[in-house]
Amino acid sequence: MIMMCFFIICVSSLNVKESSQNLLTEPKHIGFLSQLLLLFTFCHTCKANKPEVSARQEGTMAVVTTTCHNPACKRQVCTWRSQPNIPGTQIAAGNFLSCFAILLAGASPSKVIQIFLHMGLGCVTLRTFFRYQRVRSIQKNIHWPLYSRLFIFQA
Repeated sequence: MIMMCFFIICVSSLNVKESSQNLLTEPKHIGFLSQLLLLFTFCHTCKANKPEVSARQEGTMAVVTTTCHNPACKRQVCTWRSQPNIPGTQIAAGNFLSCFAILLAGASPSKVIQIFLHMGLGCVTLRTFFRYQRVRSIQKNIHWPLYSRLFIFQA
């Protein structure tokens, strides 16, 4: 069975040598899982060909685990995540930021999530959206001052 889905990749910038510390302003891109898996055709530790590759989706994040069958490999199991976590949490940045953007845009979460599902784009569930809103305090009185300083009043 061929797994076809989209995921969002957080990249530091168009110049890959530089590193961005701001997850909000860092550029993000949509990519296809089939193209991502092309990067895992060999073990990145010992360079052995064809490791066992498994991929899963955690909301907007792709998680790829490779298992190298070379007994001499120093790191036989390696896990790669397409997004960093929000600092101080175990929440993928894309999951939190997509919920935050839906809230700030005033959009209907169910409609946005439905659009993502029709595209095959990884997204959080409606239940997760409301949990982040409740538990992680995505509220306008906490985040609006930061957001307005960063984006609205820059023009």
